[in-house]
Amino acid sequence: MGTGTCQPWFRPIHLKAVASSYQNSIRYLDLGLWFETKHSPDCNRFILLSKKLEGLQQLRCPLKCMIRNTAEISKFRNLSRLSLGSSGCSRNLLKSVVGHLKDLRNLRWLFIQSYFDGNLAASLSACRDLVRLSFGGEGLSDEAAKHISRIDSLEYLDASGSDSKHAVAVCVSDIGLGYLSRLKNLVSLNLDYNHQITFRGIGHIVASLPYLENLCIGAPRVDDETLSTIAQISETIGLRLKCLGLQGSSITSGGLEALSKLPMIRKLDLSYCYHLRVDSIPHLKNLLDRGIRINIDELGFGERGMQVAQEVLGNEAFEDRPCTW
Repeated sequence: MGTGTCQPWFRPIHLKAVASSYQNSIRYLDLGLWFETKHSPDCNRFILLSKKLEGLQQLRCPLKCMIRNTAEISKFRNLSRLSLGSSGCSRNLLKSVVGHLKDLRNLRWLFIQSYFDGNLAASLSACRDLVRLSFGGEGLSDEAAKHISRIDSLEYLDASGSDSKHAVAVCVSDIGLGYLSRLKNLVSLNLDYNHQITFRGIGHIVASLPYLENLCIGAPRVDDETLSTIAQISETIGLRLKCLGLQGSSITSGGLEALSKLPMIRKLDLSYCYHLRVDSIPHLKNLLDRGIRINIDELGFGERGMQVAQEVLGNEAFEDRPCTW
């Protein structure tokens, strides 16, 4: 499979030569996600690409190169993976491009770096064969979650919100989680930085998704009651959770006890959980003894507590920082 990497330093004047010389071999083209006036492909050159490289299977590019030519994206009929950067784009441009994605019948993976409201999500829901979907950490509204829930082929969903305090009012809440619980094929779900989710919504979605293995719920309102709820569900119906992200949550040592009721957990992210104090060290030791890899970067131990933790847990525990997403 041919690969073409045309990052921002690759001048647009060269795109014609690339398209003409490699049109029969390039299957993956990377134009970067950021649009720079001097170096990024403009709308005219994007038309050239859509004519010369119709056989592309993977494309990564900024949305701005489709200005006035949004329909051109639909000409890449073989696209299976698409990544779009939307920095500096108008909502109208984004909506127009999203409206054409339904024509990409082979599209299975979509990364689109933008916050999604109900109107945008309604257009996107026409892409009924998507398997992986990410909003690039920009989040979605409850109304958007309602429309996304119609894409029942999804196995991977990154619905993480922004860590900005201004984003609290527009992130998904327990209402949105009720809609997302309809996605019965989900294996991986990222809900980090959705500041309005609580143990009720998380409990409902965990109980509703039979194949869920990777779950990230790092948010301030995620607490000991959340872990207790997940543990109770696990005891009742059994859960397949293998990776659990709790970074930045409000759990304490009491919440760690509940993790003993999740027998399949293999990775755990507790980074930036500042409510975990020295009294959590024995619980962390038990988890490590079970062979669970834990990210314990930046906990609320203090200097003396860190010395105790290193003696009990070992330096290796602090050097291992597994990613749950």
